[in-house]
Amino acid sequence: MDRNRDIGRKVYSSIEGRALLMDLLNDLKFFDRLETETDMALHNQAIDLLNKLGIWREHNIARIVNALMDMPYMNEENTDG
Repeated sequence: MDRNRDIGRKVYSSIEGRALLMDLLNDLKFFDRLETETDMALHNQAIDLLNKLGIWREHNIARIVNALMDMPYMNEENTDG
């Protein structure tokens, strides 16, 4: 499993890989409000992917929260970026 994690992290670490990961997470409803059981199943797949990459783990909770809080606030009139 560590080998697959390392390969996955290498793939998604490039700029292109990060764009792909963002697209995958978007398709898997990671950033959406979950309305249906299908949405929940897709969201769980996103969590599984992040877990396999070693990201969505208990030891990263503070890092994840810090990254979220370090993001700039954007009102709806200014959503570029």
